[in-house]
Amino acid sequence: QYTNKIALLGAQISAHPDFDAIMKYIEDKIDNGVNIELGISSLRTDAVSPQMVQTLVKGGQKHSTIAIEAASERLRKYINKNLKEEQILNAVRISRENGLKGLKIYSMIGIPTETQDDINEFLKLGKKIKDENKGFNIEFSFSSFVPKPHTPFQWAKREDTKSLEKKQKYLEKEFSKLGISAKFSSIKWDYWQAALSRGDESFTDFLIEVYTKGGKLGAFKEAAVKNNINSEYYASENYSFEKTLPWDFIDVKPGKEFLIQEAERL
Repeated sequence: QYTNKIALLGAQISAHPDFDAIMKYIEDKIDNGVNIELGISSLRTDAVSPQMVQTLVKGGQKHSTIAIEAASERLRKYINKNLKEEQILNAVRISRENGLKGLKIYSMIGIPTETQDDINEFLKLGKKIKDENKGFNIEFSFSSFVPKPHTPFQWAKREDTKSLEKKQKYLEKEFSKLGISAKFSSIKWDYWQAALSRGDESFTDFLIEVYTKGGKLGAFKEAAVKNNINSEYYASENYSFEKTLPWDFIDVKPGKEFLIQEAERL
């Protein structure tokens, strides 16, 4: 009555136990003449299927997104994303063969232990995808690693900004040579995201100051100096497992002991 648009949103929307039934329900409605515009924020790479893509296309979606997190299988295993290259290539092929015009491939740079060989794997993967999918629009989209609370990486430091910017420029140049679009989040903004991610009660006046100064990049720098916030400590230092973290009082599963075990396994 009010709209013909349906958006399926979620961190892992295709992992929903009734996802296939929901997609079939929407597809049947479209096949029966109901005008529906369907959108899905991203597809789980190892779950992309012909029916899923066909339903998206029937709903008017031309492009979608998959997340691979890292280009090398070594790094994907390291962050517990057990995704093989064959599965990535298969997801792209199914997307192309069933009517999508292109895919955005999301990943990260700066994951702890990342090497130049890992970075070069992005280029090898991009070339392989392009060679196997002529005329299909591929865009790589990169953010940089940010340590997040309640994960095994909450103790890990962020790579320094100059090193990350060097990796970014290298990938921009080499992807351009391949004729593949590559976009990057702001390394400097990601740095402040890392500081905020592990910030504590000392950030109160700092955050108010950032807000009053307009919230731009310069405001973060000025407010940090004025309020004696050592952003390097929060963003760019490894923490010991013994350190009391600002979010330790939050009772969530899995607990801290399990996260320590996972971090030690990495």
